[in-house]
Amino acid sequence: MITMNINLLRNTYAATAAMVITLFAQPTTIKAQTSYNFQIADTKVTSDNYKDLSKIAGVSGNITYEPGTKTLTLENATIETNEFPGMITNATMKIVLIGNNTIISKQRSGLTNQYSGDITITGKGGTLSVKGAEESDGLDAMIGIGNWGRITIKECTVEAVGGAAGLYSGLWKFENCTVRAKGNGDEGDEHFGSICWLWDEEPYLIDCYVASPTSTEWKEYKEGNYTYYSLYGADKKVVTGWVTITSGDPAGIDNITTTNTATNGIYNIGGMRLSKEIKDLPKGLYIVNGKKVVKK
Repeated sequence: MITMNINLLRNTYAATAAMVITLFAQPTTIKAQTSYNFQIADTKVTSDNYKDLSKIAGVSGNITYEPGTKTLTLENATIETNEFPGMITNATMKIVLIGNNTIISKQRSGLTNQYSGDITITGKGGTLSVKGAEESDGLDAMIGIGNWGRITIKECTVEAVGGAAGLYSGLWKFENCTVRAKGNGDEGDEHFGSICWLWDEEPYLIDCYVASPTSTEWKEYKEGNYTYYSLYGADKKVVTGWVTITSGDPAGIDNITTTNTATNGIYNIGGMRLSKEIKDLPKGLYIVNGKKVVKK
């Protein structure tokens, strides 16, 4: 494991991600073309090639893009790369999953969502497995999904694994979905783990919850002038094992057991203590000071 304390935070990301950004700054050609601000493996997607995405080196299965709706569809697709992230996004777009899909980068992050990226990953019954480098020359490469914008995962199954982090940075929303994430952390950064360094606020969980491990909490901490969150376990250490977020209808749960140690505070149905006030949480069932409360 590489032990380097290099958190790709907002005030340092521009420098450390120079390699990634230049991928969108290729020299212009004589023929005018429109860039759609995302990249698959080593290929920037433009108006010239968006109809041929399944022909990109390292791609198998079917990948299509509809510019009018900004929708990328992965249908039983695999993207496998070495020195590039499997996918880079820097736009508002939807990624629709059909069947089982995989993104693997052996030397970089599996999927990188940049500052202007606002992506929704969805598709009932669809799955996506994303794997970043297990070992590399920097923590920025050892990430399953690196997010410097916004990501929503809705009504699908996503798995993200990286040598240091599974889900890293940015703003997140999970809606009626199943998500599994794992990162081994880093000896030089106590906050690096399976889900870590999220920006500004805890992730929004709508019709889903952290099912395992139990008794987790989103730990808040500061770096410079910014606030971050990582998922910590009952042992007060960042979680580095598998984290599972699962869909469920909180109103359908009849029996929840609480203990005296959990009487003060607000918890979700998975036993995770929440730092937000009940008025700021999405609708659902919560444990407030030891009693069940349904927010409508």
